[in-house]
This record gives sequence, C-alpha cells and structure tokens, in this order.
Amino acid sequence: MVSCQTYTVCDPLKVKGCQPCKALGKKIYVNFTEGASPLFLPVASPEQIRYTQEGVEFILSKPGHNPTLQSDFYIMFGRIEVILKASKGKGIVSSFVLQSDTLDEIDLEWIGEDTRRFQSNFFSKGDTSSYDRGEFHLCQPPQDAYHNYTIDWTDKNTIWYYDNQEVRRLPGESPSGYPQTPMAIRIGSWAGGDPSNPPGTIEWAGGLTDYSKGPFVFTVKSLLVKDYSTGFEYAYGDQSGTWMSIQALGGEIKGEYQNNDINWSEYEPEPSYKSLHLGKDSGKNLVNKHSKIFSQLWTNNELKSERSEENNLDAEGDSVENNKHADSYENADTTKENEDDDSDNENTLGKHRNLKNDVKGFVGNIFTSARLDDIKGAFSSLTGVAGGVDQVSISAFKNEKYPETSPFPVVSTSEYNIIQNSSTNGARYTSVIGVVLILTILCMFF
Repeated sequence: MVSCQTYTVCDPLKVKGCQPCKALGKKIYVNFTEGASPLFLPVASPEQIRYTQEGVEFILSKPGHNPTLQSDFYIMFGRIEVILKASKGKGIVSSFVLQSDTLDEIDLEWIGEDTRRFQSNFFSKGDTSSYDRGEFHLCQPPQDAYHNYTIDWTDKNTIWYYDNQEVRRLPGESPSGYPQTPMAIRIGSWAGGDPSNPPGTIEWAGGLTDYSKGPFVFTVKSLLVKDYSTGFEYAYGDQSGTWMSIQALGGEIKGEYQNNDINWSEYEPEPSYKSLHLGKDSGKNLVNKHSKIFSQLWTNNELKSERSEENNLDAEGDSVENNKHADSYENADTTKENEDDDSDNENTLGKHRNLKNDVKGFVGNIFTSARLDDIKGAFSSLTGVAGGVDQVSISAFKNEKYPETSPFPVVSTSEYNIIQNSSTNGARYTSVIGVVLILTILCMFF
C-alpha cells in the first residue's frame, strides 16, 4: 500500500511541460553504515532519520511520523539489492518502493508483527481500483536479522528475490498493467495501524498501533543499484506511458541491459557525508597548519611588486642623465630590497620546509587511499583541500592587512557548498579542477 510514500509532483501523462528526470545511468553502491549519502535525501520526518554503525534508521515514535528518504536520481529498468532489517511493532510498515512520476510502482513491504512473511506488490499508472496485486512470501523473521531483498526490473519481467532466491516473477504483459517508466527509490516507515487510517488499511497492517511500545526502528544497512539504461536525463517523448516513449538524453534506453549480472566486489562505495566531512577536515587542517607561510609569501611578493612599479614610474620622469644616476641608485636600492625580500622568503620557507613534505605525503595518501576507507572517500579529501584553502583565504587574507584578492582564489564559498552538499557530476568535476589549480599554485612556491 505504501500510502505515505506514494505521490507525484508532476505527472507527465496528465501535465505538459514536466521536467526530465535526472538519470542514474550507471551502477552505485551506498553504504549507510558510513553515514548519510548525498544521493538519498530526506523528504518526510527528517528528524526521525538517524545514521549509526548499523546503517540508516527510520524511527517512528508518535502519530504523524513517516520518515522517508528518496533518491535524487531515477533508473529506467535496473537491478536493486538492499540489505535491511524490518521494524517491529503492531501496525508498523517498513517499505522499499520504486515509483515513477506517472505512479508506476514496484514495492517491498514488511508488517511489524508478521515474523514469517514479507510482501511484494506493483501498480501501473496509479491504478488502485483493486488491491489484488500483492503477494506474500515466506522468510525468516525479517525483524531479527539483516537479509538481502532484490528487485530485477526489465521490460520483459520484474523479479523479486529473497537472499538471492527468486520468489516472484511478473511478466511484462501483465493484464493488470506493468511498471515501465523511470523510477526513483523511496525508503521509509509509517504507521498503517494509526487510528486515522481507513479500517482496511489498519487490518492489512496488523491492527492498531500502540505508540507507547515504541520507538519502532527500521534499519537499512546498504544499497546496490544498477541502472540498465544510460545517459544523464530521462524524458517523456509523448503521453503514452510506454517504455518505448522514454528518451535517454546522452545515452540509450536499456544500454546496459545486456550486462545485468551484478558482482558486489565491482562496486566502489559512493561517498557519504561522513567521508566528505573527513576529507574536508583533513584538507582544511593541512592548509591551516601552514597558513602563516602562505601569508608571508603573499605579503613579500606584493611588496616586491609594488616597489618595482614605483621605481619604473620614477625613472620615466627623469632626464637621461638623471636616469643614469637614478638607475644606479634605485637599482642598487631595489636590488638590496629584493635581496631582503628573497631572504625573508627563504627564511620563511626554511622555517616551514616540512610544508612540501606534508603536501607530498597528503597527495600520496590520497592516491593510495591510506587515509580513508575507500577511493571515493579519498576523492573527497581532494575536495577538502579546496575547501581548506578557501577557508584560509577568507580568514587570513580578506582583512585590512592583506589585499582583497586572495592568492588562492580556487573555490568560492558558494562553490564549496555546492561541492559539499551536491552529488552531481558537475560539482565533482568542479572540485577536480579546483584541486588541479591548488596543486599548481603550491608547486609555484617550490
């Protein structure tokens, strides 16, 4: 039923001008034990979503709670494997849903007090004229241990698996309709047994919910998703609602369908907010540690440049004869000042000679993944360097003593926030460009 997770913002079959869907267009592995993922955003009761070493927890403790995460991407046919433990509690429903903007839907649901079964279900174009599409499947108590639940969705069949064993197969020619438009993923829990629900819903959910026995916790450990199509957006070519009408912008519908075998070991974990912050902090600490040398080098170089310009202007206004003496005097003085500046720079560099080694070591750790748990985490450390330099730029240079223009204008605050809070490829490419510029600038000092 998943009534609390079922809605659409713009139905392309009823409204013209709906925006294309952001496509996943690849395969991903999300490990929620590492923290929140920028690929899955809270859309209901965010305060009831918590991240622990067990994974992401959806906590239901009073009426009105329906904690829900939704993917920021869509898939157009694909395979989804989820490792989860259902919530206990009379009337409590744990749900894992694929749903399109046209209300095509593929479901997995667990009833809190049903310790022997879970339910599979589907809907086509929001048709709820009957509720005979659901099927129950025997299983070990889903509230006591983590299990693998899988949905394999193609144009020909939708197959549900429990711990890698097929439990149901829905043919694409189903007389009840067939889900075949781009789907987002919604994960959450809700109280089907809340007294405000219709009697039929309460009965289906196992009876009235007693909130005094809560909180009721639904936990998802990890998630593997493979989009069988490619591209960056999926658009509706017409209002027929068939999969043939869907256009893959920058890719191909079913472009990866022939590679539908999944090997978990081939998946690199997507970065979590935890790894992003870890990378941000390590990069920030690196730059803060040596902020004085950056400030000193910037100041000395600016003074040297200003003195050189002043000398050139003075020389232009003098006579040829005076210029000879002026050149001799000014050049001698300038040479001395430059030597002093060079000496200051050399002394500053001498005092902070370990900066070069720190940079080398930090970059080495990034590319060997020695500091973080995975390659994507290491990538976020590169993002952290950009963030760290930006913070130093703001705090150390934008004041009365130093010029408004920072010597390290690599990533603005707004750009860094985009990198930190967005999972889009564009933001990631921005961070890569920023890192290249940072390392280039650092190399100029050695």
